[in-house]
Amino acid sequence: MERSGESETNVRVEYLQKTEYYACTRRQAEAAFGDLGLKWIGLGYPSRHFSGFDRRTQPRSCLIERAVVCEAAYSPQREGRFSAYAMRKEIYPPEARERFRDCVLPEMRRWLQKQAAKPDTAILGHEFLLAEWDGTTHRFHTFTWR
Repeated sequence: MERSGESETNVRVEYLQKTEYYACTRRQAEAAFGDLGLKWIGLGYPSRHFSGFDRRTQPRSCLIERAVVCEAAYSPQREGRFSAYAMRKEIYPPEARERFRDCVLPEMRRWLQKQAAKPDTAILGHEFLLAEWDGTTHRFHTFTWR
């Protein structure tokens, strides 16, 4: 994703309440995505919580049942980004954070690499990969925003 002349990835971490944490640390996110040349990596940035969908999102949001932990996005301008959202500690246990680090981060990385490898004609809009925590496991959802 890195093109000549582009700047480094912008990493931004918003402060949390004591009852919350992110699924990964800044260091883990940078290790997973730092060499991909993403536009930015945000923990709680640009939003602390997943904001939902609008009418341009396909398929509709009916698949999302629980808390969205993070999202990876890729734009037609060939810019990737990663966002992790604040999770309440009583909903998202430490074991989920371990599984996130071991399974979700590598899957997000593979997805972003796959998006970057697509030809320009195959990028139909802003592509998203969401990770949802359903209380026992992480579930992945892909969406396109046109």
